[in-house]
Amino acid sequence: MENLGPHKNEQTLALIAATGATVRFLPAYSPDLNPIEMMWSKVKALLRTAEDDQWLTSP
Repeated sequence: MENLGPHKNEQTLALIAATGATVRFLPAYSPDLNPIEMMWSKVKALLRTAEDDQWLTSP
């Protein structure tokens, strides 16, 4: 789980424990564990490349 305050609330943790599940918190910033970060990295790289190409072809 993320380190969001409500996720660490004692009541929330008790409800999760009551189901028999265990809670594991993610590190504060973990882009390798968040696939959307990798997608945005690729989108930004493509946009930079397109911007560079446009700069070279502009009169």
